[in-house]
Amino acid sequence: MIPAAILKLVFDTVIATGPTATEAAIEKGRELWSTLRQRFQAEPTVTEALVKVEQERSFPVLEQQVLPCLQVEMIKDAAFATTLQALAEQLQQSLEKSSQETIAMSAQAYDQSTIKQVGKIEAETVNF
Repeated sequence: MIPAAILKLVFDTVIATGPTATEAAIEKGRELWSTLRQRFQAEPTVTEALVKVEQERSFPVLEQQVLPCLQVEMIKDAAFATTLQALAEQLQQSLEKSSQETIAMSAQAYDQSTIKQVGKIEAETVNF
């Protein structure tokens, strides 16, 4: 997974907290975000940018100020790149698993004059 995709994934899960993110996915995202923060704690400009991203929920700041540094770090340190990619893949799998879970829904219609069941809907997805 390329650095830009990793940042987008972690931003959507942790900072923007997407509607499809389960608690497990958010936890994986936090682990990934924490790994990024720890890696750049010696870089004040990147640390400031990460704080700004958290406060303003701004992906452009992440993309413009953090992405170039992340790309360099992933080239310089293969072990870091591998760790980051593994965490990102775990997060992606967690998000995919949560989106595959379905919510069972049952709706029944009754005739008010006779109180008899006149229909039943059973489906994985019902759009109104």
